Amino acid sequence: MFKRSFWLIPFLFSIYCTGAWSQSKTFKVGVIYDMSGALAAGGSNASYLGTKYAIDMINERGGVEGYRIVPVYVDAQSKAEVAINETERLLNQEKVDMIMGVFSSAHCVPMAQKIDQSKKFMWANVCVASSVFKDKDLRYVFRAQVHSDQFGEASCNFLNENSKSRLGKDPKDLKVAVIYEDGPYGAGVASGNEAVCKQHGMQVVLKEGYAATAPDLSPLVTKLRRARPDVILHTGYNPDITLFLRQSKEQGLKWSALIGHGAGYGQFDKLFATFKDDANLIYNVDPVAAQLLDPKTLQPGLGAVTAEMIKRYKAEVKGDEVPTHVSMGFNQSWIFFTDVMPRAIKKYGGVVIKINRPSNSYNNNFNHESESYFDLIQPDYEIINDGTFEDLENKIALWCFGHYHRPVDTVIDGVRYVSNPRGRGDTPYSQIAYYPKRISIKI
Repeated sequence: MFKRSFWLIPFLFSIYCTGAWSQSKTFKVGVIYDMSGALAAGGSNASYLGTKYAIDMINERGGVEGYRIVPVYVDAQSKAEVAINETERLLNQEKVDMIMGVFSSAHCVPMAQKIDQSKKFMWANVCVASSVFKDKDLRYVFRAQVHSDQFGEASCNFLNENSKSRLGKDPKDLKVAVIYEDGPYGAGVASGNEAVCKQHGMQVVLKEGYAATAPDLSPLVTKLRRARPDVILHTGYNPDITLFLRQSKEQGLKWSALIGHGAGYGQFDKLFATFKDDANLIYNVDPVAAQLLDPKTLQPGLGAVTAEMIKRYKAEVKGDEVPTHVSMGFNQSWIFFTDVMPRAIKKYGGVVIKINRPSNSYNNNFNHESESYFDLIQPDYEIINDGTFEDLENKIALWCFGHYHRPVDTVIDGVRYVSNPRGRGDTPYSQIAYYPKRISIKI
């Protein structure tokens, strides 16, 4: 008779029948964002927080197939040269297994090339510039994110579909101006703007780039007043967006709609705090934030995961508005650690097995929200656990021998397990694993 209750349904146990047991159960990740400087308030710090919450929550749930994620957080200080130097330090001194994060596309482009040349892995959470990958044969850099051309296409498609109802004009009668910071991010979005707006027959009356660090944008505002566009499509970062909006108001520039593309335009709370009612005609193109989706339409458990992310953000920043960038940082990290990395581990010698305990065995609360996370993982095999721990160990050993013709050691939470019907203190019987000596990430 057990004196402790154990979570036995529907825990997923990773079982590896390989030749060596890992002495290290950590996976070291360099996380680079701009936590200070001009880009921090424009979405980078929010992205960092989302990434941090994902890593914390993954570790609280036992890590990834028994590996605890060890993050090394780095501040790029909104400077490309700092981002590059910190990348080199993470790779050569910290010896991280991979790098993720990155807000600015101007940082992302050179970082991706350097990391790829080092044959290390990079998972880009936020930077969207098409030029990160375009015409480059990158083998070790990955991104599960929309790219800048698609941002530009989306705003023009929105106008084509809604110009009559929202602006009272046929798309072919619309005058559109495209303005952008002339780095990889802005230029990529602007390219999509121009191409698709022209496809829909809109009149592009002005297309002009500017340096994101420009101290004065009044000449650009003057050109816009002369061109008199109905709609302005603007791509920039937080400082230049703020400067443009202030100088536009000072010079009396009017528009029927201004459509931004992420970055500072995704920080709605800051826009409304600064510009009040003048922000009412401003729209934004961004990936749909997880908190805006109906949890009922998501896979079981993802609604609770999103709710936890929101809870942590609001508790930390003491605010009600959750920027899209929090979700971007969180979602991309969650995808990597719950889908990509487990599949990579399995590909190099492991399988995922669901240990199913008959519901009448113990009076456990199997409907607890913490259990829903495991419903998101698809097992390769299932073993019925209807006996003692020792019985379960024997079943696992027989399964491994039958499939791989070699014996297996049983490890619980990184410790070789010796059968003990009383359990191991407060640690639930939540992980049985046999791990390879090292992990390789290859998509």
